[in-house]
Amino acid sequence: MSKTVNVAFAKIAVALVALAMVFSVVAPASAQNVEDMSLEELIALVTQLQAQLGGGDDMSGGSDAAVCPYTWTRSLNMGDTGADVMALQQFLNSMPETQVAPAGSAGGPGSETSYYGPATGAAVSNFQMKYRAEILTPLGLVNPTTFFGNSTRAQANALCVAGGDMDDDMDEDEDEDEDEDMELSGEASVDAIEIDDVADDDIEEGEEDAPVAEVMVEFTDGDAEISRMDVQLLGDGEANTNTVEPWEAFESVSLWVDGDKVAEVNADDEDDYLDEDAGTLRMSGLDIVGMEDEELDLVIAVTVMDGLDANELTDWDISVEAMRFFDADGVATTEEANDFELGDDVTFTVQEAGDDDELDVSSSSADPESTTLILQDDDEEAYVVFAFDLDTDDSTNDVEVEQIIVDGAVASGTPVADLVDGNDVRLLLDGDEVDTDDVTVAGNTITFDFDSGDLVIDAGEEITLEMEVTFDALLPVNEGSEISFSLTGNTTKIQAEGADDLGASQISGAASGETHTLITAGIVVLAEDVETSTDTSGDNDTLGEFTIDFDVTAYDGDFYITDNSAANTGSDGAVFLIEGPATTTATITSTLTSTGDEDTTGVFTVEDGETETFTLRVTADVATSGDYRVTLRKVYYSTNTDGATGAVERALNPVQDYRTDYETIQAN
Repeated sequence: MSKTVNVAFAKIAVALVALAMVFSVVAPASAQNVEDMSLEELIALVTQLQAQLGGGDDMSGGSDAAVCPYTWTRSLNMGDTGADVMALQQFLNSMPETQVAPAGSAGGPGSETSYYGPATGAAVSNFQMKYRAEILTPLGLVNPTTFFGNSTRAQANALCVAGGDMDDDMDEDEDEDEDEDMELSGEASVDAIEIDDVADDDIEEGEEDAPVAEVMVEFTDGDAEISRMDVQLLGDGEANTNTVEPWEAFESVSLWVDGDKVAEVNADDEDDYLDEDAGTLRMSGLDIVGMEDEELDLVIAVTVMDGLDANELTDWDISVEAMRFFDADGVATTEEANDFELGDDVTFTVQEAGDDDELDVSSSSADPESTTLILQDDDEEAYVVFAFDLDTDDSTNDVEVEQIIVDGAVASGTPVADLVDGNDVRLLLDGDEVDTDDVTVAGNTITFDFDSGDLVIDAGEEITLEMEVTFDALLPVNEGSEISFSLTGNTTKIQAEGADDLGASQISGAASGETHTLITAGIVVLAEDVETSTDTSGDNDTLGEFTIDFDVTAYDGDFYITDNSAANTGSDGAVFLIEGPATTTATITSTLTSTGDEDTTGVFTVEDGETETFTLRVTADVATSGDYRVTLRKVYYSTNTDGATGAVERALNPVQDYRTDYETIQAN
């Protein structure tokens, strides 16, 4: 189930380096004496020489390293070669406690090589210990490694680029306490390795660091340090890379812990792969600590290339094929495929950029209630008449709106353009006007055109837009016009783009606003001033009694209303509707009274700017038992004192605001 490798070889290598130091420093005349020394004497001599080497002038300043300033751009390990290896040796040799080898020896000051061998690894270990607070402690490590990885490289770059004093000013006792607190313990073995897909396994071309898999690791019998992980990336259901090549789709694969990227490997070249046929990538030098009996959660993420071919826009499988870790004693164990869930894959989908982008239209709670809008004859009034929500919901990309076409309707059939001018319409977002390129009103549509950047909705966000209109005074023919607005979510009414233009399937929903009555002169009957009551009387509740109180306010003149009231139809006074299970009733009686003066018998006066209360009482003697209610539908008013000549109809909407509750009436 597992393969174990003892790290004693590394210890032997360090000892050999120490012996090389002995023979290079000891004078030739003493060489024979060294050969005759016992092991204990050799150890004592090495200790003495180390003390002598460390007792010279301080060489720890960054400026003392001739190579600095310098920046290392890759991780280094045993067997690596290159100019950056030589630069690393020069850097390490600038500090006595991290020297690769004594002066005059291969790798020592002035004799640096381009080969990363055991001596360089030992020097890197010393460097990690010197700066353990910066390198080891943040990773939860106590023991150093011979690997010049991300954290070690970052510290070296910080010191070498700065060229400043690299001395360690931290309190040694405090640091030792930290090390003791975080020391690995036990002989760790893996208790569980589980791989699972992520909540959103659809990603787009061009996405960076998109999570595609979650890995849980738990150790038992001790703590452990994960040093290496092999990840396989293949087309869904594929056994190799012959059909779909991952290096044509992915730029990199990364590993994350607690929201921090701890490792990343290139994946955009077949040479980046440990096994290009198998699609295997190796992430090494991880230095990730897992504590005994605690779940360690890792996330694997990918960065996807742009402009993928159809072959790469497909489902992909990702798995962890192997994992290597060290226990507290430095014993390395490699878990391989078929151990736990190693080798098990999860699937994710790479989509064309913009596939997930969407825009949903819906009615808004900010849409104003139906009301009467008073338009002053000598002043312009701005009213919010419609509000709607735009939601990008599950979009991956921000959505930019380019055009919105709002539909309007006037109950009388009058075109909206006769009542609204494009210069007097604006959209508000959080109370501020949204910039537009142009607003035009034609027939029954209002078109908003936006310049680039005028209206951008962040991915996954919802906004509320309010449409504000400044109305001019109405012509007499348009008095009392009932107007409403709506927006349909389709590509005819909305043009928008995410990563690409949104198509028919990506724009949806609808929003409808309430109906508003426009007046410049006449009467207003506001819904909020309506009060209703119901009751029954007579033997066995055979009579239904309905009362509706409503206020009438006059604007721009005195107006007259007769005391007539009628069911269903009429041309003056008040018209009401009675609803129930039967279409006929035995008897309906009604009266209309008011607080207004009755200057003419049977006619109530409402003076300009004044409000009078009217009361409609309806009694119903029904032929069929059941539930009944009454709705006040219209009030007629006139400028003539008789209240009837030239009477103008004021329809009352929405109807639900002008009706009583149901009352149960028994048939007589």
